[in-house]
Amino acid sequence: MDLATIHSVIVDAWLALDLGLPTEYENMPLSPTPQNAPWARLFWLPVENDEKLQTADKYSGILQIDLIVPAGKGTADLHEYANQVTDFFLPFRLFTSGSVSLRVLGRTPSSVRVGGGWATLTVSVRMSTVLDRVF
Repeated sequence: MDLATIHSVIVDAWLALDLGLPTEYENMPLSPTPQNAPWARLFWLPVENDEKLQTADKYSGILQIDLIVPAGKGTADLHEYANQVTDFFLPFRLFTSGSVSLRVLGRTPSSVRVGGGWATLTVSVRMSTVLDRVF
């Protein structure tokens, strides 16, 4: 499994979207966390695959994009960011880095959650790839 390349494809896709938000990546926290300004957080959540292939491995997962704004400022900015994310990660779109291409299967925005002085809206982007096995 080429997790490093899958991660690279995800980060490259996020950067291409260019929302201009400071972003926290897995095991790379923002320092310092923005105060009273919007920011984002990315996670790759692998899921088990039911499909078995003889000469390749299928990898699927969810790119979880947390869009975060200061609490108490309404939801307009969150919804605008979410619209841009869902417009960018269209179903069937391919994102490629090297020999790995991730295909978007679908995307779903969540409701807004408030806690700790922040309001968060999560967009879950379902993606998959098939990687040839090296024998």
